Formats: sequence, structure tokens, C-alpha cells
Amino acid sequence: MLCGKEKRGIEIEEDDVIRSIRWFKHDILKKPLSNNKVVICNDCYDNYKKYFKKYKSRQRTYIILGVLFAVFGIIVAQNKVLAIITGIVVVGALYLLSFLSYMPELKISQKDKDVKKKGQKQH
Repeated sequence: MLCGKEKRGIEIEEDDVIRSIRWFKHDILKKPLSNNKVVICNDCYDNYKKYFKKYKSRQRTYIILGVLFAVFGIIVAQNKVLAIITGIVVVGALYLLSFLSYMPELKISQKDKDVKKKGQKQH
């Protein structure tokens, strides 16, 4: 996925974002689905971990900023109902911004996760 080469690797989790992209390509753009599996090759795994960590960090940051803006707006505003609605919109918009750095989760079983953690501790 990161290098763009067709290799074997760890398959990504088919989540709502991936399903939405496939739906958009098939139903809106009318392109035939290839149903390719998206994988992270072993060579790109370290970069993937870095990008995934960055994505999760940005997602948390955007949500926290959105909540802070919403709370501040509610405190300052005279029309509380409008402030709450605006706050929800701001939180939603900032959450959507986090998808600019979207990185899907991997389809790894709990057993594989435990093995990877043990391997990391030995190094």
C-alpha cells in the first residue's frame, strides 16, 4: 500500500472508510470493482506503523481541538442552542480533517499481535 508495488504482505482491515471508497468508485464513478486486497508489505511495515501512529495522534488532536472550540463557543455564546449546533459541526469538521492522513488498521489476529509484541521486547 505504501510503496504501491504488488507484493505479499499483511492485509488491511476492510473498515467503513475503505468500503466507502469502494462504493464511491463503483456506484458514483461507475468503475468496475477489482476487489484487490490491499496489503502492507513487510518492507513498508515500519513506515506503516509510523504513519498509523501519526494518523491516530492527529485524530485525537483534532477531536480535542473541536471539543475545546465547542465548549468555548458554548460558554461565550448568548444563543446556547446555536452554539451547541455549531460546536457539533466544528467537532465533525475537524474529525473529517483527520482523514487527510488516514491509515487503515491491519487485519492481525490477537495471537499475531502478542507475537509481534514479544519480538519487539527482545530487541
